[in-house]
Amino acid sequence: MASTRAAWRISGCCVAKREYSYVRAFRVYPYSWHVYFFIDREKWARYASRRGYGALKEQRQDVEDSNGICTTDSKTSECYVGVFNRQPGTLAHEMTHAATRILEGSGVKFTANNHEALAYLVGYLVDQCWPEIR
Repeated sequence: MASTRAAWRISGCCVAKREYSYVRAFRVYPYSWHVYFFIDREKWARYASRRGYGALKEQRQDVEDSNGICTTDSKTSECYVGVFNRQPGTLAHEMTHAATRILEGSGVKFTANNHEALAYLVGYLVDQCWPEIR
């Protein structure tokens, strides 16, 4: 696991082909967060349980009934996003959650009158993951 994670950091973006197939991992600059993207419900749940994060374990049941899911670990600046129905609307929805959590976790303030950072980040996240679902 450590070598795979190191490879993600070195390359900046790749698709892991090991036991967690179809995981796209990338770093979000300038916020220094890592996003892990899944399109398979079972692989997301397996990854979540092996990572050992409490929030991920608690959400395993939610995954069974959802089209997508987004959860974060602010201690490690990591975001886990699953888009299981492979629909563009679900991708945009989950990436909006991800962008909100990344900005809040980075101390960036945004409001209805000041939301360009949110809009740009959502666009960037969708651009990074769109090739995996189309």
